[in-house]
Amino acid sequence: MPSEENKYKIALCDLGHSFRGGQRQTLNLARTLQYNAHEIVVICHRNGELLKHCELNGIETIPSRYRILNLPSEGYRLSKELKRIGTEIFHASDSHGHTLGLIVKKFHSSLKMVVTVRTAFDKSTSLSKRVKYNSPKVDAYAAISKAVFDILLKKGVAPSKIKVIPSSVDYGVFNSSCRTKSDVFRIGTAGALEQGKGVDLILLALAGINDKLGDYVFKVAGEGPYRDSLELQAGKLGFNRRIEFLGFVNDMPDFYCNLDLFILASKSEGLGSSMLEAGACGAVVAGTAIPAIQEIISDNKNGFLFERHDLGRLSNIILGLSRDNELRNKIRKEFYNNLRKFDINNITGQYLKLYRKLLENN
Repeated sequence: MPSEENKYKIALCDLGHSFRGGQRQTLNLARTLQYNAHEIVVICHRNGELLKHCELNGIETIPSRYRILNLPSEGYRLSKELKRIGTEIFHASDSHGHTLGLIVKKFHSSLKMVVTVRTAFDKSTSLSKRVKYNSPKVDAYAAISKAVFDILLKKGVAPSKIKVIPSSVDYGVFNSSCRTKSDVFRIGTAGALEQGKGVDLILLALAGINDKLGDYVFKVAGEGPYRDSLELQAGKLGFNRRIEFLGFVNDMPDFYCNLDLFILASKSEGLGSSMLEAGACGAVVAGTAIPAIQEIISDNKNGFLFERHDLGRLSNIILGLSRDNELRNKIRKEFYNNLRKFDINNITGQYLKLYRKLLENN
């Protein structure tokens, strides 16, 4: 049964090493749940950045020694700890957390288990994936978009087990209050510099209009295995001085507030939370016409869409916005007006409704 006065004891689990979009979403949820008087503990990697952020925000943590070889012992250890503190919900936010949660629940069967799925990359329907995703130990899946919902269906998950709950934006952190004006047209992107993220496509689109664009800068926030090749590409295209590879950026609100246009050229996305954050900070957003991003952007209304193979379209979007400040203001206002459904308080309320339903059906 639910806790007294519907105040729950929840363990959020995210075992990522870095502090990227998924970890920020976990921290957002933990902070908001704790602010609303729920008892929260975050299970995170003992050497991960999420641990540090939780400590800075006064959120209790359980550092995990997660490794494939020690899964049984780690699952048993955590199950004892969660029993001791009376945890009712185990909410995994990444794939490793999902795997660990299945072991924890083997030793703590009364826990209700929720798994948030954030990626649409993994479309594998292998037997091992189907077994993992169809385990009866998982009580509910939260898909961050309809695109992710469809991926879960392909893995064999029953639709009755899936609830679409989007990524959130904390407007107390991501807002346009720190925006600055500039005579330089500021373009940016953010994310892991990996294959399929499309930073190379943005560079090619810029190369096609470099002589027409006037004074501009392209800022790239993020690290990854493709950074060296992207820097080499920028040099070969001849506009190194206009490209800033910033590496990992701690202050993302400041990064977004100093952009006029944010571009996400990914081959696949679970939703595209970086677009939500950039738009909340007042940047115009443009993204690839893939299902998840189309759940955020209506083309030519609150942002712009382009096909990945159509670099001419992307070049025209960039060039047109650089010359039309009135259009930029119109688009950014329309985007902001449609952001409220992603507000952290709204999203937290949806998770609480899901928790309540699971506990009432105990």
